[in-house]
Amino acid sequence: MSPIYAKLKDIVDALDIQDDTFSQYLDRETGRIVLITEDIQAAAKSRTPKNPSFSEEWHEAVELFKQIKADKRGRFVAILSRYDIHEYAIMRDFVLSLEDEKLSQLLVREIEATGAFRRFNQRLRRHDLFAQWEAYRLEALTKIAKKWCETEGVLYA
Repeated sequence: MSPIYAKLKDIVDALDIQDDTFSQYLDRETGRIVLITEDIQAAAKSRTPKNPSFSEEWHEAVELFKQIKADKRGRFVAILSRYDIHEYAIMRDFVLSLEDEKLSQLLVREIEATGAFRRFNQRLRRHDLFAQWEAYRLEALTKIAKKWCETEGVLYA
């Protein structure tokens, strides 16, 4: 049997959309990313019987989450959370990489204050740097994804 490869792009996409309202797992047997919402997690933990008004896909997702939680063989591995990614550090590294030192210092001050993400994005758009930031961020997420794959023993293509 040939090994299963995860798509690096899928892992990077999973890192890019992190949110507190769902969890993501890599299924080592299929190479696919599984997204489990808070509602599905709550339903899986509930002792109430199946609700017939919910779709079959809903019930399948609940059962899949139960499999994920019961997994002892390592079939499912949790994707890094947004707290593991440290978006602020990526922002700071980007800002410090800018050639315009005045702008770099201005952005350093802005990302250290309250409302940093909003102001950072506004300033980037004002200085026509948003596309450059997105490319830098994507590269950083790709490096994080590769390191995660290596740490978890995940083959990727």
